[in-house]
Amino acid sequence: SPQYSFIPSPALLQICIPAVTFEAPTPKLHSALKPLDVGTFRPKDLFYNETDKQQIELIRDVLAPEKEQSYKTLLAEHEQYSGLTIMLAGGPGVGKTELVKQIALRSGRGLFLFEPSKQRSKWFGESEKAIQAVFEDYRKCAQQAELTPILFFNEADSILSKRTDSATSTSSTENVIQTILLQELEQFDGILICTTNRPNSFDEAFNRRFIFHLHISPPDQKTRLALLSHRYPTLTAAQAEELSNYLFTAAELDNFKKQQLIEQLARPNPAPLYEALLGFLQDLKTSLTCNQIGYQ
Repeated sequence: SPQYSFIPSPALLQICIPAVTFEAPTPKLHSALKPLDVGTFRPKDLFYNETDKQQIELIRDVLAPEKEQSYKTLLAEHEQYSGLTIMLAGGPGVGKTELVKQIALRSGRGLFLFEPSKQRSKWFGESEKAIQAVFEDYRKCAQQAELTPILFFNEADSILSKRTDSATSTSSTENVIQTILLQELEQFDGILICTTNRPNSFDEAFNRRFIFHLHISPPDQKTRLALLSHRYPTLTAAQAEELSNYLFTAAELDNFKKQQLIEQLARPNPAPLYEALLGFLQDLKTSLTCNQIGYQ
């Protein structure tokens, strides 16, 4: 006679044995959706221009755990969906990606990075299925999470581009993907943060689906001075003031720090900090001047 077995579900076991807790199984994610280990992020002080701080603090405040339910309740009174969609624009090195990481760290939220290269497929119809799978998997993770996680599209212009009228199969696939994305954003109930260096490359339909549009400016002289004073407190006030007149971003200071660490290993007597930093910023200015593209 055939043998039958009965495997109780976690929900049934919880009813039968309430003293025992059962963890929900971690959903298997599409390869294009990468969970980042927020616990490995280091707290970091970020410096922005006064004109940008107000909006940044507003976003941080809205994403604070104690404000989440209030925000959802308020939005649900006026809208069908209570998703929070944020677009961070700005040039390279101004701190867009680091801001997202620090928001996730400070709010205790999970962070899921969308990787477009793993969403693309040479097989017909697979790229479209993949983008749907990314949002479906994110929803599953959000349902299991205590706090709504963040879905992060870094360099979002690679996926949220303008639709084309070309008749090629590639353009047709891209247009279908854009349509899927528009539909997903229309009914989005989570937290989506996108970054871009090219905000003008987006289809206007995408722009309308973002609640917050924040353009982060390159650091002005006051912000550059604050960056130098914070990261290199051994500089004198006069040295920091002089160096702050050079154009640089926080990311470029990070590159200088890495160079310094390597030089300390390679050379027994590396150059003093002020001289090394001055030379780095002068070279940076020369590089920026020489690498201009286009006509005047």
